Amino acid sequence: MDSLDTNNLELLILEALAENYAAGTTIHNDDDTSNVIVKGLPATSSSAVDDLDSWGESQVNHVLSYCRYVQSLPDASEHLPACLDTLQPLLHGLWNGMRPEDASGSAGKMVDFKRVSELTSVMLRAIFHIGSSTSAQFGDIVVVFVNFLKALAEKLETRDESILATALTILTATHEHLLTYPIALPSHGQLSSISSAVQRLASPQVISNLETVNSNPSPVSSPASTSDKDGAIRNRSEDFHSGPSAGFQPTGNDDEYRPRQISSVRPTHMYEQIAILRRFSGMDLALLVLDMQGAILCQSLAPVELRTTHDTFFSRGDYKEEHYASNTSWSTLNRVTVQDIPLFTRLGESEEHCGVLEVVASAAVQWWDEIMHGSGIGLGVGIARRFVDRGQSGINGGGLDYGENAVMIAILKLLTLTSLHADQVDEAHLARLRSILSDKVSSYHTAVLEMTLACIGTFVLNFPYLATSTTPIIRKFATTPLLLLEAEMANNGMEVSEVVFATARCLSICVKTSPNDDLTNSTLYSLMNALPHGGDTASVLNRSIRGVSVAFADYGRDRSPTLSWGKFPDNRKTFGASTISLISRFALEIDRPEVIQVTVSMLLQRLHGADPVIEGAIINNLIPLVSKANDDLVHEVVQAFTAIYRSSNPEDPRTSSNAVLAGLTTLARGLGARPKACSAFLTEMFSLFIDKGASVQSAWSQAQSSKTHEKVPVNAATQTLSELAALLLPIDAVLANPACTPSLDPSPDVVGAFRDMWFLCVVYGFTRDNSSYVNESGRAALRRIASKTPALILEKDKDYVNSGLEYNPVFRRDYTHTVLPQQRNSLTELLPKRANEIRNFSMPQATLVQTVHDLELLRTINGRPSVILDYFCNDSLNESPIAGCLEAVADKLIHAYLSGLSAQVLGHEMPQTVTEEVRKMIVATTHRYAKVRQIAIKYLNAILTSFSALMCDRRIVFTLLEVLTLLRRSCEDEFVDEASDTRSTCVPMYSPSYKYRSDKLDLSLHLTDDFGVRNTITRQMYELACKWLDSAVGRAPIEMQSILQRYLRESRDTLLLDQVEMGAGLAMEYSKAIPRSDRQESLGDIGTTAPNLSSVFELSAFQRQMTDALQTVRTGGPAMATPALRRLLLRATAVLISSPMIERDILHCLVALPMRTFTALGIAAGVDAWTWLVAERPDIEVALLSEISDEWEWTIQASRGLFSDTINYIGPFERPIEYSPTDKTTLDHDLAVAKRLLQPHTLLTQVLSSRFQAVKYRDRGTMLAFFRLLTRSFKAHKQMSSHSLAREVRFSLILLAFQVLGSSRMETDFELKFRDDIFAAALSWFAVKPLQVVLGFASSRWSFGSNRVQLGAEIKLLEEVFTAVEHDRIRAHHRLSSLPHSEGMSRASGQISLRDYASRNTERVQLLNLLLENEISRLRVWMNVTSDPVKELPSSLRSSLESTISHDAWPRMVRAAWHIDPAIAVHMGERFKIPLVHSEITRVVKLAPRAVVEVPEALQYLLGIELQRDALLAIRLFKLYDPIVPIIWNMKANCYKDDGGEVEDPMKPTLDRMVDLVVSALSGKARAFYDLEFNFFNEVTSISGKLKPFIKKSKPEKKAKIDEEMAKIDVQVGVYLPSNPDGVVVDVDKKSGRPLQSHAKAPFMATFKVRKERIEYGKGNEEPSAQLSDEFVELQGRKVQYEVWQAAIFKVGDDCRQDVLALQIIAMFKNVFMKAGLVLYLFPYRVTATAPGCGVIDVVPNATSRDEMGRAKINNLYSYFVDKYGSPDATAFQKARLNFVQSMAAYSVACYILQIKDRHNGNIMIDGEGHIVHIDFGFLFDIGPGGVKFEPNSFKLSHEMVVLMGGRESQGYRMFQELTVKAFLAIRPYAEQLIDTVHLMLGTGLPSFKGEPTIKRLRDRFQLHLSERAAAEYMMGVIKNAHENYRSTVYDGFQKAQNGIPY
Repeated sequence: MDSLDTNNLELLILEALAENYAAGTTIHNDDDTSNVIVKGLPATSSSAVDDLDSWGESQVNHVLSYCRYVQSLPDASEHLPACLDTLQPLLHGLWNGMRPEDASGSAGKMVDFKRVSELTSVMLRAIFHIGSSTSAQFGDIVVVFVNFLKALAEKLETRDESILATALTILTATHEHLLTYPIALPSHGQLSSISSAVQRLASPQVISNLETVNSNPSPVSSPASTSDKDGAIRNRSEDFHSGPSAGFQPTGNDDEYRPRQISSVRPTHMYEQIAILRRFSGMDLALLVLDMQGAILCQSLAPVELRTTHDTFFSRGDYKEEHYASNTSWSTLNRVTVQDIPLFTRLGESEEHCGVLEVVASAAVQWWDEIMHGSGIGLGVGIARRFVDRGQSGINGGGLDYGENAVMIAILKLLTLTSLHADQVDEAHLARLRSILSDKVSSYHTAVLEMTLACIGTFVLNFPYLATSTTPIIRKFATTPLLLLEAEMANNGMEVSEVVFATARCLSICVKTSPNDDLTNSTLYSLMNALPHGGDTASVLNRSIRGVSVAFADYGRDRSPTLSWGKFPDNRKTFGASTISLISRFALEIDRPEVIQVTVSMLLQRLHGADPVIEGAIINNLIPLVSKANDDLVHEVVQAFTAIYRSSNPEDPRTSSNAVLAGLTTLARGLGARPKACSAFLTEMFSLFIDKGASVQSAWSQAQSSKTHEKVPVNAATQTLSELAALLLPIDAVLANPACTPSLDPSPDVVGAFRDMWFLCVVYGFTRDNSSYVNESGRAALRRIASKTPALILEKDKDYVNSGLEYNPVFRRDYTHTVLPQQRNSLTELLPKRANEIRNFSMPQATLVQTVHDLELLRTINGRPSVILDYFCNDSLNESPIAGCLEAVADKLIHAYLSGLSAQVLGHEMPQTVTEEVRKMIVATTHRYAKVRQIAIKYLNAILTSFSALMCDRRIVFTLLEVLTLLRRSCEDEFVDEASDTRSTCVPMYSPSYKYRSDKLDLSLHLTDDFGVRNTITRQMYELACKWLDSAVGRAPIEMQSILQRYLRESRDTLLLDQVEMGAGLAMEYSKAIPRSDRQESLGDIGTTAPNLSSVFELSAFQRQMTDALQTVRTGGPAMATPALRRLLLRATAVLISSPMIERDILHCLVALPMRTFTALGIAAGVDAWTWLVAERPDIEVALLSEISDEWEWTIQASRGLFSDTINYIGPFERPIEYSPTDKTTLDHDLAVAKRLLQPHTLLTQVLSSRFQAVKYRDRGTMLAFFRLLTRSFKAHKQMSSHSLAREVRFSLILLAFQVLGSSRMETDFELKFRDDIFAAALSWFAVKPLQVVLGFASSRWSFGSNRVQLGAEIKLLEEVFTAVEHDRIRAHHRLSSLPHSEGMSRASGQISLRDYASRNTERVQLLNLLLENEISRLRVWMNVTSDPVKELPSSLRSSLESTISHDAWPRMVRAAWHIDPAIAVHMGERFKIPLVHSEITRVVKLAPRAVVEVPEALQYLLGIELQRDALLAIRLFKLYDPIVPIIWNMKANCYKDDGGEVEDPMKPTLDRMVDLVVSALSGKARAFYDLEFNFFNEVTSISGKLKPFIKKSKPEKKAKIDEEMAKIDVQVGVYLPSNPDGVVVDVDKKSGRPLQSHAKAPFMATFKVRKERIEYGKGNEEPSAQLSDEFVELQGRKVQYEVWQAAIFKVGDDCRQDVLALQIIAMFKNVFMKAGLVLYLFPYRVTATAPGCGVIDVVPNATSRDEMGRAKINNLYSYFVDKYGSPDATAFQKARLNFVQSMAAYSVACYILQIKDRHNGNIMIDGEGHIVHIDFGFLFDIGPGGVKFEPNSFKLSHEMVVLMGGRESQGYRMFQELTVKAFLAIRPYAEQLIDTVHLMLGTGLPSFKGEPTIKRLRDRFQLHLSERAAAEYMMGVIKNAHENYRSTVYDGFQKAQNGIPY
């Protein structure tokens, strides 16, 4: 308390009370007797008699506090109106309260003017706050204020000096308030009354009275005026500057030109009171009134938004700017017209109040005249006389008093405002303004000129017709040199005057307002022409100074600048600089891109050859222009700047580069968020840096070669080095922009530029601490540049060390040869243990090592040591001689990093970057390159050992655990499908993922495809994690336990989804290992979030919350995020646990919410809550299961999940065949949708099965709930999905049902009916074709893809079902049941005896087990197609049931299946390759064809190979589909048998007739399109015919002919290529024609731009909308249009029909593979036969034939892949190799089935992604080249193909074998459809067909008689036969010898 200022203590306390009162109730309450503020207010009287005592200090404090209370009340407060009644008498009593007391009394004192000013300001703010808050009372506020002004005017008329001084003080405070705080005057009357009251303050009587008082003798020696009697102007003393007219000077604000604030006069003694009077002249009073009038009139036209705040009472708060309200309003009027301002008020609109404007304007004009002529308020003889008397010596405005200038400015502004209020131009005032800008322009002060230009601009804005006449005046003014401005520039360091900017603004307003469109450009050219040229220097100089040599002297604040003769600098430069600034600002004010561009171009032209001053001015003014220019213009300016910098001569000051350097640096800083501009700037700077660096070496070489060793070249090199070092500043500046991120995914060019820059920095010693060229700021710039620099060598820089480095042009041989020893010595000092290696380094090698060290050391100092790891991702670097040195550099860097951290942690200043660096290194321990992993582990061990507390960082621990989880997941990909970039999208095995992303952290791993390496990394990381966690837990057990528990909480969802989380497992292990004494057991936040049950209101509110959430889900509202759903469910569980009764509504919502959300995570959250509830409240379990059963039934009714038909069976040929490459994204999407649909029911089934085991012995009610749920499910068994992924959930339910049946006694009818339902659900799975599935996602019924874990689980499940079926027994306990009786249960239908039922059940059991055994067998084959003993699963089945079925029992089994469901019987033919089964199926189908009318597979049994008479009647029962109308192209192509169109086909007349019928039926648009399409195609194909005469000519001649014909093609809208009917041709590359090699034909290739459509799927969403229907999930792709350049070959004389057939079959193969979920790549490109011997063939894009590789001297495919995709450890290489394997497997099966021959290297392509693509199918089935089938009957599998896969024992080759066998197994079920397609072509006479034997051999290749296992073994034999088959090798040799095709 002793430190408090007791003088202010009372005020501080009262202010605090005031704020509290304002926040609470009003202080005007009558019963509030404790209100000390109101009690302490001084007494007031409305009487004019001064009969009250003056206010004491305490009363003043109470007044101030009360005003603070008013100011603190919110705008909407109802207490504000009452406050005016208190404030009004206080304001009125201010005169009496602050009057001086008798000085002779005991309390005598003088007026405290400081308190007078403060009270005035505070009370005015409080009063106007009331008015701004309560618009209804604003009229009362105006009345109070007007009365206050009137009273003030009366006081100003008194002769009492004390009262007059007080009045002047109050006037100054009022002036300050009106100019600073916004005031709204919406009424003409209010505005008029205030304006009149203000004008009265400067009435003639007041001015006369003030002059009289000033003329009285005074004890204070103070000048009565600034003018002597003779009219001379005297300088005022410094004390004047605290007076009213003292503060005038230009503000520097672009938008305001006005006098400075007149300081409040606050003297506290009599002498200062008299000083106030002496300093207030009539001019000063007029200035105050002019300012106040201007503020009022201005704000009425342009109201200012109120920005007051309640906590800024005594400070200005938001109004910190000087005269905020007046300035803001005037600035608005300078920019926009009055009509565009809302809520403006014009006095001229009211005739009643127009007179006020006339009075105000008249007084202003009068004062203007008095100032000009020295009368009235004027000084001396007046301005006009002084100008005449002084002649030219006064042209610069010298001799004018600041008060005069201030009044002139205020008058000009006020007269402009009166014109705007009158809405008409005051011609006299306009003439006055124009006159100021005339020849006498230099007579006025710059601030007067600024205001004049602002006023003219405002006039032109509001009266546009003035623009035409005003523009020439402003333009002339702009192009006239002004000594005043030039003097100001010379005295202010060439800083451009504000007049220039005002001129530009005014001129831009005139130009933009003028109707002349060309005025902008003409003005620009006019201004540009005013710039002095070299030959015009003398004339410009003479014109500028009017023949007189002058110079400028400094001037102080009290006077305008004056000319000093004889010291004037080069005027040409200053005028040029100001003109350039004017041009630049003019363009910016116009603000149009084209004007900016023209201006920049003009200034760039003037930049060449300009002297340094002009050059600097242009550079400085280009920068703001460039900031608004486009990126291309920025690049152009930067190029111009760098060109100047290149040409600079360090020893010639006329070519100094300092201005350019400063300009580049400033420009770089202003690029901001413009990445393209930043990139271009950086590129130019690097180019300049490298060029300058090369010039240093050139200068040095010249010095060395000079025999005299003159110092000039050496000095030049030294100076150039300084310039080179200086370039680091703009480079640093541009890199500082957030948009400039070159280290993120840099291109090779960017990396190369950075590398060269750093090479030069190292060679010239810039990175050394003792460098003489780089100062401390330069070293700081280097550190910042280092932080943005990418690693200097990219992973994809192939063989960089041996080629790119050694031949880098940065190193000049003559220079580097000399400095090499120094460089080696420096490096040896750095790495002494590597001296033997270093002595053999070349200059580039030594420089690279030194550069890496210096750069990474700087980066390490900045806290980023992890970047060093990037260097070890390059094979050429790892295998080079410098690898050891780089490893040593890495060791030094980690020591440096640890040393730096040690110093920082001592000060407890561990950088935030450490955590991120450790996280990056943890990720790097999983890198694909072993060297990176090794160094990362070394770094981590060093850091975490030295700073063990880092393991207490949550982010580091989370990262470590997540890396372990992702590593484990990547290893599982060897066995499961889940190999994807995201957790929600899975792709099949054989398409492993390389990128694994965490769903908890921003973390991704990029791993190798070698599962052995992945397992090694996982084991290593697990050991390291245990080591680090051991240390952390030992040091900080409580902190670690908290971190580990949090990680486990966040992992809860994924753990519930039955995913192996290695990180969570380790966290759980260590969390348990922490001693109990060190644990902090946490129950989470559930208890704190449960509603208080003691409050009925809270419980009711929570029930509403749950109900509303459920309603939102039901109605399809916004989905609730899983965390929010989890919190809500756990809160509901807490309520149910704590409630004494069962809250049914909450329980219903607890179940319904997750079930209606129906996502895996939503169900998981529900299961978590249900488990907790059952554990705590067992009595609720029955009710809970009942709710679950009801919601399960909802899923049946809503067709959700297992009961959805959206993924049900559609065969691979029931969708259009697409001639496009295999799209993996479709597979990803298909599997993701299937999993998303089925996972919720899968999870629920697992939970129900688990719960059943816990309660089956003790709770009848629970068992009844299970019974109901299962019964409802099996009743809907026909709705159950038949997708292969639904197998698990279906048979899990069936197994659960058998367990329920076996553990319960029930009535016989119920038992039998329940058993029937179970069997019906189980057998219905086999009613679908065993090798087909589902709409769009169809997998084989083995499994979708190759998830071995999933397959193993399903095999085990089916074996358990098999056992349960085998052990099922009929109890038939009549009326005996352990279940309570339940009405409404349906009884078993039929009245058969129990014995008959048992007999039928025996058959049913045998049938189901037979089918289950077959299903298990097929799954085992699919799981292990290569019969690998390691992959074989043990079986729990004792023996094969199929082998025990007798010969006579098979027909009975078929009949039993037919009785249950005919579809089951039909599909038994696919499962059992037994003749009796097929014959029995044929028999029953022919007997009852109606029963299988919906089963397409039954048709083959009805018809057989040939149509039989007994099937004719049944055919009518089957649905027939409209045949696809053959396109006209095909009909024309099949009219002839030969290539030349000479041998007619017997079908020709029929085909011709069909074509004629089709064409004649066309009309209107259809016929127009037909004509358009065929005309277009005929134009293109006719080129081949026109090319035939050129067959023997050279390729250039052929090319010229094709180009000539292509130029004639006119592409019409809508035409398409015959090979691309799914897209329209939008353009043709008329120069793309290329003749192809042919001996007798003229094929050619051309390229067309084709617009197509495709379906795109977004990335999988982990948290999909809860209301998405299954249909929407399936079809959530979107159609997008895209354009592609498609090359096509046009052939004439070649029969393409055989290619058409082959590609059609291949396209069918692709459909089958896609349905099976196999990622097997095929590219069935389009071939269309358009006429006999004619066709169009699509070219495989971005592909190279193996033949072309050989001609390019590429020895083998492995070398090609390494050259193209990088090292074998690179992700790009591994992806390309995987693509090769997948495509190789697919084409191997296609080549085998179709017997595709002529597989030389010319017919094998490799595309840009590594896929193999076969082309040219002229030889297939039964024909080979030359009529001889010399090639092997398998397929081509050469040695180089196997090597590329990794060798015979490699993972890649094993993958190839498995994929090939699976492809064969997947295609076999569709053999008949494929054979039928080929059979149609037998009659074509194509050479590949040899009649029916061709079809027989084709069928034999499918091996349809074999079982799945035997077929797999057979295909393994085919692969073995193909592997390096000598016949393929010999054939390749033959092709090389015969046709020159290399291999």
